[in-house]
Order: sequence, then structure tokens, then C-alpha cells
Amino acid sequence: MNVTWANVNVDRRIITLDMSMTKERRPKRVPVARILIPDFEKARRVRRLFQDRVFLNAEGSPPHEDSLSRVWRTAVKAVKIDPRPTVHDLRHCWKTNAMRSRVHPAIADAIVGHGDRKKDVRSLYLSISDKDLLDAVDRMKWDFGDTDIRVAVREQAK
Repeated sequence: MNVTWANVNVDRRIITLDMSMTKERRPKRVPVARILIPDFEKARRVRRLFQDRVFLNAEGSPPHEDSLSRVWRTAVKAVKIDPRPTVHDLRHCWKTNAMRSRVHPAIADAIVGHGDRKKDVRSLYLSISDKDLLDAVDRMKWDFGDTDIRVAVREQAK
């Protein structure tokens, strides 16, 4: 939520996050799918004066930490999925579709944010370029039929 327009290169379709902005405390490059570019361009044109954040709420202010959680809970409740998945549970769905789209596992890990995993010997010496990330995102397909959403079983509070 702290992404500013200085982090976004719309022409290159890459968002660059420094180590203070990631859970893994490592810099990260996030590829932007072509379909989202018009949305980024529109958001950049209509941004509020004196506000350099990319993601804003309806009032034009930076969202609160729980903004995504609230929207997510509302969406899940509306489609009546039980047990209710968390946003994190969607990583399983994304990784499955990446595998089915033949995205290299190391590139899929880099995109989904598994940067702190111990690398295996096959990916230890890989160098992943911006082009590799963009090619992977552009190759993603979503029409493989049903994909199981693996929901972590959580204990109910007693």
C-alpha cells in the first residue's frame, strides 16, 4: 500500500519495491500484466494533488492496513465460499495456473513472492530479467477449468 509512482514504470510494466516494502526484506520487481496498463495510466492521470501513492481509497487517501481484508471478506461472503479462503490462500491457485501455463518454477516463485525459500541447485544460478517476468505474466492463462482453492483449516475460537 506504500507504492508510489516513483516505484511504477508503466512503460516497462514493472513495479520496483525496495527491501523496506516487502515481507521478505528483499528488493522485488513485480511485472504488470498488459491488461492492467490502461488502469495504471488512468490512475496516474487522475491522481490527487500532493498524493504520490498509487493505491488510494475512494476518498483519495492512502488505504488503511485492513482495507484489503475488509473488501476481501465482503467478496468471499458474497460468493458463499465455505470455508472462507484468505487472500494468501489464492497463492495456491495462482501457482497452479502458473504451472499449467508452463511458467518456470523459479520465475513463478519470484512473482508470487517466495524470495526467502532456499533455492534448489537448478535455480541457484538463474538470473531472472524483467523480460523473463513479463513473458511469464503474459503467458499466464486462466481457462484451465476449475482450480481448487486450498483453504488452510483454522481452529475456531472456543
